[in-house]
Parts: sequence; C-alpha cells; structure tokens
Amino acid sequence: MEQIITGDGALVSNLDEKITSSGIADAGVDYHTVAIIGPQSSGKSTILNLLFGTKFATMNEQRGRQQTTQGIHAAKSVNDPILLFDVEGCDSRERGDSDALFERKSALFALALSEVLVINMWESDIGRYQASNIPMLKTVFEVNIQLFLAQNTTKSKILFVIRDSTAVNFEAIKFQLNRDITNIWDEINLPDSFKGKQMEDFFEFLYFPIHHMVIQRDQFDADVNTLRKWFNEPPLKDYLFAEKSTKVVPGEGLSQYIRNLWEVINENKELNIPSQRTMLARFKCDENAAEALSKFNKFVEENLQRDPDQPITIIQDFKPLCDKSVENALKYYHDNSWRYSEAVVKEREAQLKQEISDVLLPYFNSQCKLFCDNTLKRFNEFISSIDQELHVGGTWESDVQGKIDSLNMDLKKNIKDTTVEPFSWNYPDYEVMKVMFNATESMKGKLVKQLEQTIITEQMRSFDEQANDILAKVDNLMWDNLRNLIRKVSTETTQNTNQVLKTNVSGVHARNDIKRDFQTHTISLVRESANYIVLKMKNTFDRTFKYEKNGRPRVWTRRDNINQIYENSRDAGLKVLRHFTYCRLAESDDEVKPNDPLTQVLIPHERASEIEDKFERIIIHAYEEARANIKAQANREQIPGWAWLATFLCSSNYIMKLLANPIFFALAVIIGGIYSILRMLGLQDVAKKTLLDKFNSLLKNLTKDENEQEKEGEENEEPEEDQPLPNNNRKRMKLMEKSVSQEFSQKSIYKSSEYKGSGDSLMIPQTSPLGNNDSPEKPRDSLTRTQSLEFM
Repeated sequence: MEQIITGDGALVSNLDEKITSSGIADAGVDYHTVAIIGPQSSGKSTILNLLFGTKFATMNEQRGRQQTTQGIHAAKSVNDPILLFDVEGCDSRERGDSDALFERKSALFALALSEVLVINMWESDIGRYQASNIPMLKTVFEVNIQLFLAQNTTKSKILFVIRDSTAVNFEAIKFQLNRDITNIWDEINLPDSFKGKQMEDFFEFLYFPIHHMVIQRDQFDADVNTLRKWFNEPPLKDYLFAEKSTKVVPGEGLSQYIRNLWEVINENKELNIPSQRTMLARFKCDENAAEALSKFNKFVEENLQRDPDQPITIIQDFKPLCDKSVENALKYYHDNSWRYSEAVVKEREAQLKQEISDVLLPYFNSQCKLFCDNTLKRFNEFISSIDQELHVGGTWESDVQGKIDSLNMDLKKNIKDTTVEPFSWNYPDYEVMKVMFNATESMKGKLVKQLEQTIITEQMRSFDEQANDILAKVDNLMWDNLRNLIRKVSTETTQNTNQVLKTNVSGVHARNDIKRDFQTHTISLVRESANYIVLKMKNTFDRTFKYEKNGRPRVWTRRDNINQIYENSRDAGLKVLRHFTYCRLAESDDEVKPNDPLTQVLIPHERASEIEDKFERIIIHAYEEARANIKAQANREQIPGWAWLATFLCSSNYIMKLLANPIFFALAVIIGGIYSILRMLGLQDVAKKTLLDKFNSLLKNLTKDENEQEKEGEENEEPEEDQPLPNNNRKRMKLMEKSVSQEFSQKSIYKSSEYKGSGDSLMIPQTSPLGNNDSPEKPRDSLTRTQSLEFM
C-alpha cells in the first residue's frame, strides 16, 4: 500500500484497490491496526520497516533532514495481519506554524483506527517542551477524551518507543516521562462527566527503549527483535493484542470506514465513532443483502417463473426448493455481515427476509390458489357423484360434511407444506370453506324442496282420486270429507318428509304450510268440478227422478206422485249448487284472514242465478216426458178387456196363418219366452220403457231435419198453461198459480239480495210444481213454500 491521505488532507481515489490489494479486505476482523506518530525525521518509517518488513519511504541522509512522509501512509505487515499507518511527522519545517490543525486531525485519525498508538521520540528530548513533543502529547490526550465522549471504547494503548537510549537506569527515564505526561493531563480541561478521572482510566502506557541504530547496531537489532515479539507472539505476556479491541472493523468495509471517518475529521465535524461504525455496518449490510437478494432472484427466474402464455401449474417440491434457496441467501448475507454491528446486521437481515418474502409470496399465493381450485373441483365432483335425492335412512349431510372435513385437512396440509421457512404466511382458505358451505346449504335446500315436492306429488295422486270421488258424490258430508282428507294426507306427507329428513339433514323439518298446499290444490279441484255444476245438478236430479232407490230405472204409473218426486229431485239438484256456492275448507285452528281462499265465494250470486235458470230449463223436459208416459198408460188402461178379446177372436185366422209360418212362429216363441222371463224377474216395465225410449229416439232422428227449428223453440217455451189437468181441477190450480206468481215476483232463489240464515243453514226459496197430490201438472216458475236447507 501507499499513501491513503495526501498532505493536503485528501483521500486518494483508489483507496478501495489499495485495501483490497493488501489482503486486509479478506481478513474479516482477524487483523490488527498500529499507527505511529512522532517528530519529523525521528525514524518512524524506519522502525516500522524493521519491525514489520514494510517499505515505507525513509529519509535520505545525503539530502539532509527533510519531510519524507506527507499525509498518512498505510501498509500491511509482511508476515502478520497487521495494518500499519505511518503518520506525517510533527514539528516539520515545511508546515511551520500551520501544522497544528493537520497534526490534530492526523492524531485523531490514528487514535480512532489503531489498537496501538506508537509514539516515536528521542531520549535526549525528554524533559524539553517542544523537542519532546509535549504539544503533540497534549493533542493526543485531548482527542482521546473526545473519542471517549463519542463512544464507550476500550483504553487506548500508547507505546512510547525511546530511540537512541543510553540510560543505564531506564526506570528513571520512565519516571521522568510519566511526570511530564501527568503534567500534561493536569492541564487538560475534562468534561463534567469525566471530572475526577485519572489518565490511567483512559490510557495504558507502555515503554520500550531502543539503542542507537548506528553506534549500537547489534543491541539495536536485538531491541527490534524483542519489540517485534510484542506484536506477533501471542503467548508472550507483553503481547499487545491480547485483548479484543472495538476499533477493528471488518476488512471488506475498512475503506468505506476510513472514507467516512476522515470526511468527518477533515470537515471538523463532531466525531461520532459509533455512528461511523453504524454507517459502515449499514453500508456493508445493504451491499451484502443486495447481493444475496440478487442471487435469490436468479433462483426464482430459473425455477419458479413460467411463460405467461402457459397455464399456471402446481410446482413440485416448491417448499424444498425455496427453503434451500432462502437458506443460501441468508447464509451468504450472514457470512459476509456478521462482523459488523449486531443490531444493524439483525435489522438488515429482517429487511432481507421481508424482501425475499415479497418475492416468494405471489408464487406461494398462486400455489395455494391452485390447491383451493383443486379442492373445489374435488368437492363438486363428489357432490355430482352422490345421490341427488334424499332417501329413508340416508346420511346425506354427514357424508357431505365428512368430505368437506377431509378436503379441508388436505388443503391445510398442502398450504402448510408449501409455506417456506422462516416465513409465517397465511392463506385465506376460509374462502374455500365458505364456498363449500354455501354450496352445501344451497344443495341441501334444493334436495329438501325436491323431497317435499316428490312426496307431495306421490300423495297428490291418491289425494286427487279420493277428492274427486268426494266431489262426484256431492252429499251433505262433502266438505267434512274434504277437510278430513286434507288433514290426513297433509299429516302423512309431513311425517314421511320428516322421516327422510331425520337421518339426512340436521335441524331441518317439513314445512308447516304443507297443509295449505293441499288446501289450495283442493280449491282448484273444487273450481274445476264447479265448471260442470249443471251436469252434476242434472245427474243428481236424474238419480232421484229417473231411478228408484234400488237403482232400477223408474217406470212411471198413475200411482206415482210425480209432482212430489219432481220437487224432491229438483231440490237435490239445487242442493248441489248450494254445496259449490262458497268454499268451506277452513278449520277451527286455521288462521283465516280477510279474503282468504279457504272461505271465498266460488259461484257468485249472478252466476248461481243463471245456473239455476239453466237447470230449470233442462229438467222440465224430463218432467214432461214422465207426465206423457203416465198419460199414455192411463189411456191404455181405459180400453176394456172384452175389447182385447174380441179383437183377438176376430183376428184369430190371421194369427193362425202367421203362426203357420215357421219364421213367425219362431219369432213368436222367442218373444213370448223373453216376455215370460222378464215378467218372472219383474223387469217387463223396464224393458217396455227401454223399447219406447229407443223407438222415440229413432223417430226423433228421422224427423229431426223437419222439426229442428220448431223443437228448439219449444225447449225455450214454458209449459202451456191451458193444458188440461187431471181430475178437472184446472180452476183451482189457476187461482193457486196466480198467488204463487205474485210471491215469486218479490223473491226468487239466488236472485234475492242476500241469503238468510246463519252458519251452514240458509233459508232458500224453492219453486214447486205441486198443485194437487192426486193431480200431476206441469211445474211453474213460482214459489209455493219456503224450505230450510242444511249446508255441510
């Protein structure tokens, strides 16, 4: 190495190269520092060269005494890791009176860097003020106090090398020198914090005499060899580097430290050694961290980065690869930074970890997202593979929850196995759980609804059959039977649903309004049935009017009270209408609101009146036909028996002639046999009526085209009032019809403004065709009495 600080106080530009070429940059903290100060031309460079094998420039005696070392020079010991600083001599002719400032700066620099400060002085100058460098010693003491103020450093070792020593009693020289040092110390103004301190609290003074190099060469060489051992033989008790010094900085940062230190000293700023060390530590730690991060980024590019055009896939061995790379990066940083301030090293290491984490975290999140996507995919596949219906004894919810737990464990394990040490990353896997939970709840709701719909649909089949049977009968118990049926089927549906839900899902039960579903469906059935109300009324009328109680067709005779039968049959038909007038599905425990469908009007008054009129027009023809049959029978019964006998006798020849024909004879035998059988069974009247109906139907079809218009007009006409009545009671019936017509003009069934009665009992006016119980006549649109009808 050569000059590092020029005589003008400027640092050389190639300081880094010089430190590196000396080998100190690679020494870490396993090196020592020694600086030497003293008067100009006192042999400082010479003694360093002899002690450490360096090649500092020395004075050329042929040119006379002059300044040889300018500024500060540095060199490494040839055989030992010792960095030497050769400081420009003081009290030089070249600097004159202006050397005080540079002397102070160089002394402060030497004390700040060196573990051992060597003061080279002549024995003959001891006791003098200028010659013995008393001002220089005072400067050394003052700057050392300044260092102590700036840092809690170890004692400064000051080695006095007494040149050209001839004293027999060196202790006297030491005493004299020590006295001068004490006097200098007493003159120094100590800070308040150091009041009462002795110089031994700050300095460790050592003394070593060296004989004259020219006159006593052998002794001189022996002295140099002895002094060298103080620097390079640790076992020696006088070994100068036995204690670990705080002044040594890592070799790779020495050039930066020197640069920062001299900048502060040269600009006369307040010297803060710890701050300078911290600055150096930060600089080198930043440098090492940047290099470590660069190496790590290279690993990421080679192993983790993917082509943007390619799909992102799971990286196998993600954690082992990253763990190893992170470990290598941190190891590189630590191996190159551990020599600096521990606090700074740890602080920058934490920053480096965060920087590495910031690089890796996106890849970690990407891997975790793939795990989550795969988990959801497996969950959806499982949901699709299981039965899409709930069954008795099934365990749908527990099966799904078990799968979710299994998938969640796998996901957490994958995330944990992907987390790189020493980072504590957390991935929000709860989002996956939330998605699976929501999907499960949605699927559960769908299956429960589907189950209810399936069971209700199955129940509806039998319910429709039973309800339609009830509606077809239209008896007084129709609404009771419908309510009982609804109650029964809704209870069965609820029980069946809960039986399936009990093992499949927890905390879910059948809807409370299932009964309402059946009630609503029943209303639709009733409305549909009400569309055929006229047909139902006609069928009910026919069952009563045209058939006996035993189900046989009625054969009308003069003994039948046709008017009473007609009235009863007509009432039965009208009762059907009244059953369908309004809905009676509400039960006592049902919450019925205004305008509730369970109590709504099914057939309004106006519509009911129209239906009644139409019903009246339809059934009147059956009444007329029955009267015609009775009249025809009466006419037949008026022919005496002898007339039939006379007719038979007069026609006997023709009859015998016909019977002689085998065909007619066979027909006569067959017809006679059939008649005998029917008579024995009591069915002759039924057969007679059937034949007459067939005959009349055939006759009507043959004459339909001619009489179509006339027939249609007759259907809309009222029965003739002047038709002769049986038993000659015409006058009495006219009087009765007149009074009834007056009453009917005031009040008619379903045309009145309101129903009278309460509950299910309504007072309904009825028309009656009755005149005289013995005398059948045509029914009138008149009211003869008021009848109380009970509604179910």
